[in-house]
Amino acid sequence: MNKYSILEVSRMLNMPASTLRYYESRGLLPNLQRDDSGYRSFTDADIELLQLISCLKKTRMPIKEIARYVKLVNEGDETISERYEMIKEREEAVYGQIEELQEALKVIQTKKESYEKDR
Repeated sequence: MNKYSILEVSRMLNMPASTLRYYESRGLLPNLQRDDSGYRSFTDADIELLQLISCLKKTRMPIKEIARYVKLVNEGDETISERYEMIKEREEAVYGQIEELQEALKVIQTKKESYEKDR
């Protein structure tokens, strides 16, 4: 099993070490181990979880909800239905965000075209 330091993970995921510490403090990395010197020791599973957390953050999912999702993952297969519902809700929210951004893009493009005519 591979082990990574906080600096290695920070570089690997392009994520500040302070963010990694914050995620740990908020319960998003419940299985994070420490080495004999007390330093955080990340595994490949931690890296995968951090990638998922990063993805969920991009969808504007609140940290509190991400923590709830991570807790459900750790509770095992009996929570799959609840996790499915959370992911399904997040998917719907992302589709809504995409629609909002497409509408904003249309407004921006219209404004840009009007400026191009006036130049």
